[in-house]
Amino acid sequence: MQAAPPPLRDIHAAPAPPFWPPAWGWWVVAGLALVGLCWGCWLMWRRWRLQQRLQALGQELDEMQQRWQDDGDVRRAASGASVYLRRLVLHEAGNTRAAALTGDSWVDFLTSPDSL
Repeated sequence: MQAAPPPLRDIHAAPAPPFWPPAWGWWVVAGLALVGLCWGCWLMWRRWRLQQRLQALGQELDEMQQRWQDDGDVRRAASGASVYLRRLVLHEAGNTRAAALTGDSWVDFLTSPDSL
């Protein structure tokens, strides 16, 4: 005699997909989000550095003006302005040859339209 077949189960839905590991598309999205976050942080850091430099330059100008108003020494004010301009040319324009210029060559450099 033959054994009776096992009873059939009713229709049922497939099990829910597991939470982990995510599909490869989510890894791509997460990677792009991470790259975007790093890029945004880098841009914010550059902007913060620029603001710090501009603030320091402005503070230096204010200090020079205050010293000039306190003592009225024109030579000291001109010397301070020259040092300030050299620092500005060195750090902001990256022109190292301009640091060695003196006299008329320094004035020509400052007055040339393509100096900075």
